[in-house]
This record gives sequence, structure tokens and C-alpha cells, in this order.
Amino acid sequence: MTATHGRVRPVPVEWLALVAGLFLTLHYAWVLDDAYVYFRYVDNWIWLDNGLVYNRGEYVEGFTSPFWTLLLGGLRLSGLDYWILVRAVGLVAFGCFWALMVLVNRRLSPPGATIVAAPLMALSFNYAAIGYFTSGTESPFVALAAPLFALFVMKPDSRMLQAAVASTPLIRPELALIAASGFAWGWWKTRRLPWMLALVTAATSGGWLLFRIYYYADLVPNTFHLKYTTDVAQGLHYLADTLVPWGPPFAILLLVGGVLLWRSSSSLPALGERAVLIAVAAVVTLYVVRIGGDARHFRYLLFPFLLLACATSGIAEAALARWIAGPRVPLAAVVVAIAIAIAAFVSYPRQLSAHPLTTSVDVSLSNGIVDAMHHRHHYALPTLDPWTLRSPLTEVAVAVQNAPGGTSDYRNVRVDLICWRFYQNILDLRALHSLGLTDPFLAHLDPAPSPGDRPAHRWALIPHGRDLARLQQAWDGEPAPGRLRADVRSGAAPAWIADNLETLEVIERRAYNTHDFLENLTLALMRPPRIAAPPRH
Repeated sequence: MTATHGRVRPVPVEWLALVAGLFLTLHYAWVLDDAYVYFRYVDNWIWLDNGLVYNRGEYVEGFTSPFWTLLLGGLRLSGLDYWILVRAVGLVAFGCFWALMVLVNRRLSPPGATIVAAPLMALSFNYAAIGYFTSGTESPFVALAAPLFALFVMKPDSRMLQAAVASTPLIRPELALIAASGFAWGWWKTRRLPWMLALVTAATSGGWLLFRIYYYADLVPNTFHLKYTTDVAQGLHYLADTLVPWGPPFAILLLVGGVLLWRSSSSLPALGERAVLIAVAAVVTLYVVRIGGDARHFRYLLFPFLLLACATSGIAEAALARWIAGPRVPLAAVVVAIAIAIAAFVSYPRQLSAHPLTTSVDVSLSNGIVDAMHHRHHYALPTLDPWTLRSPLTEVAVAVQNAPGGTSDYRNVRVDLICWRFYQNILDLRALHSLGLTDPFLAHLDPAPSPGDRPAHRWALIPHGRDLARLQQAWDGEPAPGRLRADVRSGAAPAWIADNLETLEVIERRAYNTHDFLENLTLALMRPPRIAAPPRH
């Protein structure tokens, strides 16, 4: 049960963390409503031959993670239901996360110290962290990015770790911050340029940027236009919402680390590396605070929270090595590990009325933030039992696989804010997300705030979405540039479209482009201003 820097053999408490984490990953499994955006994109691409689109003929990058989209497309070729794929990916991802966290803890523990694995125990029993190993979005890979980056910081000359860090911006755009930080750290630490990191970044992020210009005629995804705002007050609420239930174990570990430094800096290894991890976690946290966080508890702080947990690795081991001696050390290590696991397990977000393992849990909003349990119990979403293989997704998945490609005429246009209903009707429905998630026009609107607005949930967009749906319903044939101008000339378009026609036409040309790269590059470099949309009812 001692730390070594050669071959790593997990100790009993680490095996306990693996078993518990796998069980809870399956038990807490769920699908975020936003995940059905990915599912519709992937099925349009893989099964219906419509391309990587939400609606046939409409080229809008309405998803956040290119990495998850491409991986999910490959997995979907197997014909498996998304409910099976989401849980399988979650279980595999947690297993990889567990192995990486074991490695991080060994690298940051004093040689020969008895293993406590405090961060791993705290996270393996942590409802919020475990829940995001499923969700149907890119979150499992955001979680994996944290220990991978921690290992890179400790060994920046590793080409494999450089390549891993370089690929993270494709998981989520804000992870470009860690790729940039990794480049700076690798250069400073090794006194030479981390060429593998630079080359892989150019190949992956640069390659996707070229594809984005060619296919979507834009430099950033649609979600950036929608969500990149400034709301520090809401962001601080979001930060507190995460730290109050989940921060205490790591705050205690950091306090213990501070005491160790005060007493003897030699008892706590890799101080510079820990400082880098904390600094990068702080930078990403500041970004999340700036944009106002997310409407879901914990999700946008997953990476910085896990990176901060990595920075606390080895502190418990160093404390035991300094303050306890003799045969009591192994027992003390087990007691501390179990105490941390229990403290993490019994905690739950303020949005829940009871522990999520119980059969009856009420869910409420707290400062505009809702927990994942809301999506498990939402009346408009399918009920997904984590312990069964079939789900309401199965019927849709089979119908899509059996449908002839490219035959949907999308004669009906539906405006809605539930992504599941759009995926459910993928074969015959043109979808217009009324909160702008996948719609290019709504994502550029800047309406006056409405009561009850939350991050990325601006209710004032809904009537403008109805305006667009009414116009699109009357369009004859495939959407194309010039439709909005024709509607303005005929008097069918509302005033907000007529008043902002030139700006909207740039967006229209992007969404209905013909994949001419030079023309699309010109469109991508244009920066249409935000549209101050007047209130509509």
C-alpha cells in the first residue's frame, strides 16, 4: 500500500473506488436534453445521408464538441441504441479516469508513503462528478482531460501526453485554454518548443476550423454566438452552487497542504506542478464565471474542479508520512479514505430535496440552476431506466436505420425547446429550436431580458422563433439565400426582420451556403452585429 514511481499496483481503497464509481456511473446514468442535438446530427449524417446537419439543407454547427460528434458517429455505425452507447461510453470513461487518477496520485505522493487516494475516493462517490460520465454529451472526455493534463504537467516532454493535451479543444472550445497553457508550460519547463503539441493542435483544431469554414461558413460554432455573454454575478452564483456541496474535502486537503509547507516544504513534492494545476483551474473557472456558468449544476466547472482535485493528490499521503508512524499508518490511511468517501457520498446539490439514490426526489431551481435530476424526471423527456437495455430511444433508432436516406421533405416546421421531440421526429420535421441552440438567426438575437431567464435560456427568443417558423412553413422547396428578402417584400416578415435584413442575410448565406471555400471564407470573416430584437408576445 505504498507509493512508488515505477510500476503502479492499485491498493484496496483504489479498487473500492473503481467498483463504487462503476456502479454509481450506471445507477446515475441519464441523458441531458441537449444530447439529442448530437443524436439528430449524427443520424442525419450516418443513416439518412443528409450530411452533418440538424435540418437537411441547413448548414449550422449547433453542437459544442466536434470530438464527441465524430466519435458518436463511429459508434452509431454499430447500430446500437444511444441509451446503450451512452452508458457504455460512461463506464469505459470512468475506468480510464480511475486509472489516470491512480497514476496522478502516485506521481504526487512522497516515495514510499502509504496510499490514501483521497481525491479519487472523493470523486468516485461524488454524485455530480459521477453523473457527468453519462449525460450523452462530451462530459466524460472533459473529465478525462483533467488527469491527462495533470500527467502532462508532470511530464511535459512526453509526446503522447502532448498529443492528448493538443486534442482537448475539440472536446470543448474553452479547453483551448489548457492547450495554450500546456504549450507555455512545456516550453518553459523543458526549455524547448513542445512540437508535438503544436503540430497536433494545428492538425486537429486547425483541420476542424478549415472544415467549419468549408461546411458551415463560420469561424465559431453556433453555440458560441448564443452563449458567449458576460454575466459575472450569475457566474459567481454558479461557482458557489458547485463549491458549497463539493468543495469541502478538497479545501481541507489544500489546508493540510498549506500546513505541510509551513512546517516543511520537503514533505510535499512537485510544488511547481501543483501551482500550475491550480492556476490553470483558476483561469478556466474565471472564464466560466465570466459567461455566467450554465443552466445545469456543476457541468461547466467539471474540468477545473477535477483539475483542482488532481492538485490535491498526495497531500494526505504526505501528511500521514509526517505525523503518523509505525503500524498505525495503514489503518489511518483506510480510515481517512473511507471518511472522505462517506463525506462525498452523503452530499447532494441544494436543488434536490433528498439524496439522489432515494426513490422520491423533488427538484427545484436555485439561482436559475437546475440539477441533472430535472432531466431524469422531466415530463416531456423519455424515462430512461439505467438497468434495462431498451428505452424509448430504441424505437426511434430502429426507424432511422430502416429509413431510406435523403427522403424527408420536412414539410412541417416545428418550433420547440425540447430537443428530444426534435430527435423523435427526425424523419419528417424541420426543427427550429426556440432558444437558438441550433438556429443561426436566433443565436444572433439580443432581446431584452425576461423574467426567469437562465444561462443559455432566454425566453424572449421564443416569439421570434415562432416568427421564423411561420415564414419557413410557407417556403416552397429547400431553404436558400433570398428567402427572407422575398418575405420582406411580400410583407410577410415582421418588423424585426425587415429592420435587420442585411445582417440576417449574411447569416442566411452562411446557413444555406454551397460549400464554395473562398466564398465561405469571406462569409466567415464577416462579423454580423448582435441584433437588438424588440419584445414580441
